[in-house]
Amino acid sequence: LDFALLRTGEGNTYTDGTPMHVFNIETTHPLAYVEWFTPFRAPDKASGLHIVSPSTRMHQPYAEIVEVNRIVRNCHLIPKYGAQRDPLWSAENVTVLDICKLFYVNPYIDLHAFCMYKHVSNLRSYIPST
Repeated sequence: LDFALLRTGEGNTYTDGTPMHVFNIETTHPLAYVEWFTPFRAPDKASGLHIVSPSTRMHQPYAEIVEVNRIVRNCHLIPKYGAQRDPLWSAENVTVLDICKLFYVNPYIDLHAFCMYKHVSNLRSYIPST
């Protein structure tokens, strides 16, 4: 899975009013299928990291087709395990998105991410997605 930050607050002429199973979209722009996460929450008191979770609509992943020019950059999410990691979690038998409901946004993955997360005052204008 790849995670990215996308600009939000823009209309989507490709999917507004269109059922998601319809993919006859005529466009000259490259498109990406994304499953949204919630906006950044206040930083966790213990770690100082922002927390996000998969966004849903009617108990299903909230998904959309967007123009790729809305993608700002990649991002790195760390599962929030709790007191200890579930020993059943492994790459072979489970997708972390199926079990984990909360994720930390890792600002330490590279210098650009660190500066962006620590010094950008309005992080709510960016929302992680898969």
